[in-house]
Amino acid sequence: MTGLRGKTASLLLDRIPGDQRLEVVRDVTSSLGPKSSNADVGFAAALLKLQPETRSRSLLLDHLQSQVENGCDSVADAPELEQEVLVRVIQSIAQSWSSGDKGSTESGVPVLDLGRRVRTNGIANDSGPSAAVDTITNCLRFASRRLSAELAEVPAQQLFSSCLKLVASAEKSIASSAQEALHALLALRSQVSTEEQQMLWDRIENLSSSNDASHKTVGYSLWLRWTMEQSLDKSILAQQTYWSLIVEALRNGDSEKRKCGLQILRSSVDMAIREPSLVSMVAAQSNLNSSSTESIRKQYARFCNTFETIVLGRYLNQVQLSEADLDFLSSPQSAVKPVWLYTLLSSALDQRLQESNRKFIGTWIMTANIRVDDAGSFIAFFRNDFIPWVTAGYLFTSSLRREEGQLRCQHGDQLATYIAQLLQSYSELAGDIADAILDSMLARKNNNFAYSMVYQVEGLAQAWESVNALEPQAGQLEKLAKISTGSAIPDVARDFALARCWKLCYAYKQRNAALTNNTIETSASRWERLQDMAKRLDADLSAQTNGTIASSALDPSKREINEQAALRKCADLIETLDRGVDQDEADRHNERVNDLWSDMEYLEYPKALLIALPKLVLHPELVAMASVTASSDDALAQTLVVKTQALLEQADRRSYLLAPIVSAIRDVALSSPEAASTLKLEDLIVYIAEHPPTTTIDSQLEETASVLLQSMDTSLVRFSYEYYFGERASHGFAALIDITNRLGNLDIALAENLLKRILKKWVKQRLPPPTVSQWKTSLQLQIMLLCAEQYLPRANETEARKLLKDFYHILSVEPLPTLRYIIEWTIAKAYIHHPSLGQTIFDELSTKDHHSNPKFLASLMKIGVTIAKTSTSDEAFAMRLATVFVPLAASSKVVIRHEAQWQVPILLDHACEKQWRSIIESTAFIALDDFIRSLERYSDPPVDRQIDQLDPISDHNLTHLVSGPWWNLDQVEQRKCQHSDFVRLLASSSPALPAPCLLLGSPLPSSTTSSATANSTQEPADAAVNRVRRNVNTISSTLTSTPLPSSALQTKGTSYLATRDATRATSLLVIASLVDNPHNLGGLSRVSEIFGAGALYVTNPTVASSKDFVAVSVSSHFHLPILALPPDDIPSFVAEKRKEEGYTIVGIEQTDRSVLIGGDGKEVVALPEKCILVVGSEREGIPAKVLSECGMLVEIEQVGVTRSLNVQTAAGIVLAEYVRQRRVEKRERAT
Repeated sequence: MTGLRGKTASLLLDRIPGDQRLEVVRDVTSSLGPKSSNADVGFAAALLKLQPETRSRSLLLDHLQSQVENGCDSVADAPELEQEVLVRVIQSIAQSWSSGDKGSTESGVPVLDLGRRVRTNGIANDSGPSAAVDTITNCLRFASRRLSAELAEVPAQQLFSSCLKLVASAEKSIASSAQEALHALLALRSQVSTEEQQMLWDRIENLSSSNDASHKTVGYSLWLRWTMEQSLDKSILAQQTYWSLIVEALRNGDSEKRKCGLQILRSSVDMAIREPSLVSMVAAQSNLNSSSTESIRKQYARFCNTFETIVLGRYLNQVQLSEADLDFLSSPQSAVKPVWLYTLLSSALDQRLQESNRKFIGTWIMTANIRVDDAGSFIAFFRNDFIPWVTAGYLFTSSLRREEGQLRCQHGDQLATYIAQLLQSYSELAGDIADAILDSMLARKNNNFAYSMVYQVEGLAQAWESVNALEPQAGQLEKLAKISTGSAIPDVARDFALARCWKLCYAYKQRNAALTNNTIETSASRWERLQDMAKRLDADLSAQTNGTIASSALDPSKREINEQAALRKCADLIETLDRGVDQDEADRHNERVNDLWSDMEYLEYPKALLIALPKLVLHPELVAMASVTASSDDALAQTLVVKTQALLEQADRRSYLLAPIVSAIRDVALSSPEAASTLKLEDLIVYIAEHPPTTTIDSQLEETASVLLQSMDTSLVRFSYEYYFGERASHGFAALIDITNRLGNLDIALAENLLKRILKKWVKQRLPPPTVSQWKTSLQLQIMLLCAEQYLPRANETEARKLLKDFYHILSVEPLPTLRYIIEWTIAKAYIHHPSLGQTIFDELSTKDHHSNPKFLASLMKIGVTIAKTSTSDEAFAMRLATVFVPLAASSKVVIRHEAQWQVPILLDHACEKQWRSIIESTAFIALDDFIRSLERYSDPPVDRQIDQLDPISDHNLTHLVSGPWWNLDQVEQRKCQHSDFVRLLASSSPALPAPCLLLGSPLPSSTTSSATANSTQEPADAAVNRVRRNVNTISSTLTSTPLPSSALQTKGTSYLATRDATRATSLLVIASLVDNPHNLGGLSRVSEIFGAGALYVTNPTVASSKDFVAVSVSSHFHLPILALPPDDIPSFVAEKRKEEGYTIVGIEQTDRSVLIGGDGKEVVALPEKCILVVGSEREGIPAKVLSECGMLVEIEQVGVTRSLNVQTAAGIVLAEYVRQRRVEKRERAT
């Protein structure tokens, strides 16, 4: 009560007779109503104090309570009545709950039904649910603001009980207000009785176990504040459910719940280690007696930091640096219970995390000797978290590598090895681990990635076959039998699974002679039959003629029966053609081909029939018949052309078709020019060159499965990739290149047309061309080179000059190194065939403009040296070339200068060999040559310089063209065939073929580059053991000798901020104390000042003098108060601001309770006018202790895939939205 009001009341009463004073006081208190001001309340309270009267006091208390229930707090004007009003409000809260319906529940959590009558001010209120909600919410908010140590025990307990019930309300405003009241109550009470603690824990347990996200958030927030304020009774800490709920928060919660869970874990561990009987709840069994309580505390604190780094921070480089902590947590020296390690790993494998991080953690699991002393938790983690990640298809498809000629799946091999080693290392858990793997495959039998099944089965089999003590159980073999017969499994993968199962069953039966299990006995007998079948297989047999392993055991489906019928029809027709046909049967054979094609389309292009069809469609007898009848009736010829083209289109998606199609085309086309004309060979070659089939991922995985199938047993070596798919695609590419290589002696006009057709498309390409284009392939240029080699010797100089001009053009615009290499080769051969055109290269090299196209000039220099080294070149040409190189070696363009310097020694070496005196005796050339050879880079040339050289004599062969080292100039395309493919092709060819223009050449020396590269990714076992030992020792010494680094979640002081400006009145404050980077702080200063914030709080205001800060803040910090607020004081600071001044704390954080700002219409989220905006740190965001104080969390809607915004950008968007909303409110008030 102010002195002025007291004096006014005293003067009034002095002028009123004594017998009338009570009536005046009654009149004043009775006159108080909804429109009464705070001054009226204060005056009435002053009168009452001078003239006490029971009824008037009751009326004033009723009015104050009514004001509280309506959201108007006038108690400040009657402070002597504050405690009485508070008690009345608490009673009203209790009555409102008791009048509600306690019977309804939601997810096991009681929910207050406010559709019933609610008592307010002691009187039944029939108002609707909305008014009742507002009344209870206002009462709870008043209670949380006015709670003090003066409150008696009875009303305090009453409020405690009421809030425990209301905190579970379905009305979020009631639940939130009840939570705040509980927070305030717990902060006031030094200790809560055991009974009340159990009541509180029961409610927290119900809320945290709820399926409702908001209830979970309230539960964990209440739990966090409880552990921060008080010590928990040991009976609660001894409950396993207590720790299980923390695990649940860390494993499945969003970032807010995980932060809460970490802080709860820290506080709970600190409390548990102070009670000897509770140490076993937190310490690993192996370290229960050996670890001190301080060591346990430090290790859990370090675990929390590691969890923050891996799961909350998510920066890959920091995750990788956490490997030492992971090794320590998995070691016997760790006092942290294994369940927390599994929780960390489970959270790290969460699909919401970046794939790079998940892959690092998953790979660490497969290479680490992970602890399994908590067997149940490990098996649960292995089944529910690790297996779903490790069997994801993309991990297999992205790790396909060819090593020493064999295609391997690195992830699959690593998985099989891991499973085998896991079973061998922990034989006591082998049965449970195997069951987890098998049950997982059975549960996802039809949705499982088929090839993950292959490597899981391989890992199990390796373990079972290598250690006698790990013999599989009969039930496990039965599960494996079911898995191997599942649907939607590709041929080779199914054959592998069946063969593995049969072999394991056979071994099991050999060890258990008295076996009576029908499934195992049947599988064992099938293994014996499979071995007999394998022995009878000839080298030329295939799955199309002899069947797969599955076909020998499983009943064929109706579809498979129809496929076999179509295959027999095809074989019968081919056999008929082999015996010879009459020319007048063209129509009948045309009809039969079309009929068989219809069958294939109906069967949806089965593999076996597709592989067989080229032998029919391109049968020499049919093609010969079509060639004869083409002039009078082209039906058969048209059918053959259309079907051949259709087969090539099918080969685009089925690379295994390329070899049979192109081999058949080659056999028939090279036999006669008429056949080539009938089949339109030019169109076929161009189509393949422009659409070279690529091996699909499925085909590559089938090949890896065939490698495993062959290695299973020596008797299965025949079941190779070729057995299932025939010749590889590389055989087809070799056949295509061989056809082109012989066209000149078959039909030179065809070679000329091919050359000009391909060249025309390259010349007319749109400029500038992209580095990688779908229509440009190296195969086109290889065919162009072969055609040019056959046509140029026959072309006149005019035609050669025109072609050379076009070659120059495409070389000048082509950016890809491998394609440039083939073009340079073609140009060099053009000069060799037409030496008289040599002058043109000097016309290009003499240009003064070195900036327009330096790559082109560099290529011309290489071509010039290549020509100089041929037998058609002379000393004059070389001398002129060397003279041109001198100014080019000093060019301002790096590309030109380096190329000239590189080519000079090569040219001088050749001049010495030829004894061209004009060059080797020139002091200028010798000085330049000596200088270049003295350069360090010359003695250690880069790889590109070693592989881009071309010798026009020794390198001019097919082997160098298809698999030379120049292919490694870039990785855009891979080699499509190699020397061995031509050897096999020529071995099966007729000796009467037209002569080739390019000889095959010698095989290239084998390179160990690929295997060395592949092996470099696998860490040797000894090195891995030593690395883990070093990591464990490092962490151990750190824990014993150095203080633990602080983290965002650590609890330090709770002192109030002493330096805050209490006199500044503002509605918007920004707290950036969690931000470390001066650059970001400068940006926050700038946006805060621009959008009118009253103050910016930072850890240390001296940051404003930092150069990085000023570079971004410009002059904003001169117009904005920048105040000190240590990060550890943020919770107490915002709590006081909320309680004393009515601020709402708004955090920018992505959680399940965050709301999106900036929506339209009904989706607009209103930011409160009195707002304290909290900005999180760059890495961890907002810590749990601060999140628990936030009344609102906001996030910004994103459209792209980038995970987060920079802190200053995010703050700027929120501040802009705040200003926009204030302007809208101002306009609405004005209207």
